[in-house]
Amino acid sequence: SVRQDGLICVFDVSQTDEDEALQSVLNSESSVARLGYFGPTSEYVYCTTTTETMMYWHADEASLLGDHKDIRVDDTRDFAIEYLVDCYYGKDKEQLYLLAGDHSGALQVLHVGLDDMRTSYRLAGGHSSTVRCRAYDSTNQHLFTGGEDGKVLLWELAESRAAFTTGGKKVKEPEATKEEKEEKQSTRKAAAKESARKMTQPRKTAKFKPY
Repeated sequence: SVRQDGLICVFDVSQTDEDEALQSVLNSESSVARLGYFGPTSEYVYCTTTTETMMYWHADEASLLGDHKDIRVDDTRDFAIEYLVDCYYGKDKEQLYLLAGDHSGALQVLHVGLDDMRTSYRLAGGHSSTVRCRAYDSTNQHLFTGGEDGKVLLWELAESRAAFTTGGKKVKEPEATKEEKEEKQSTRKAAAKESARKMTQPRKTAKFKPY
């Protein structure tokens, strides 16, 4: 359970006595917005706050493992984050992800590390305003999002990009940006040059060397 003062209380609900039920108290230092368990055996707990920070602990030991300050402030990213939606846990890769976005409806799925966060997916072209909630289907790797635009979208997460479906029909995948197209073309050219270089080199024949 959580309070507006930022304290998170972990209870053992199998205990009938209130004092014995309280296992630990965690401090998020701000009013909690979202809270949940994650990990292979749900041994960790995370929270996001109303000041757009994110923290996570080992639930049983009450030890702080990660403390990410205001995630909106990061000059290294080439995209804006204006708010946090919620986290979800990918059982297939045993990784925690944070869903964040801007008020135009664009979303970022960030892989949560101990010291930093890295973009795993960019979800655009679906929502047209602020996204308020999410639900994740770990079996099919489907991410559901609901926004102030009245839409509930189903995103099919893939290794590199993500497409979404709505009304039972698959919508065209968001078009790659100019930078992404140029990077892909540059990679193809480099691979073609390397292949041509190898083809023009004389082939080496292996020689038997007796022991």
